[in-house]
Amino acid sequence: MARDLTTALNGLRTQYQGKPIEDVKAAVQSTWSKHTGGGSITDPELTQFAEQIQAGGRVEVRLS
Repeated sequence: MARDLTTALNGLRTQYQGKPIEDVKAAVQSTWSKHTGGGSITDPELTQFAEQIQAGGRVEVRLS
């Protein structure tokens, strides 16, 4: 599941790079929920992933 979620989040880069952080966070939250069967993400993780995507960087999801 972590690999699929990583791929899905990195797929957001083309659409959300340079966009307002709140828009990116909403997209990350939606993608996370979709790929985890309704699971949630903590705010620090959400912000970190959104900032990476906004900057055009790659993210890697590690589920514990």
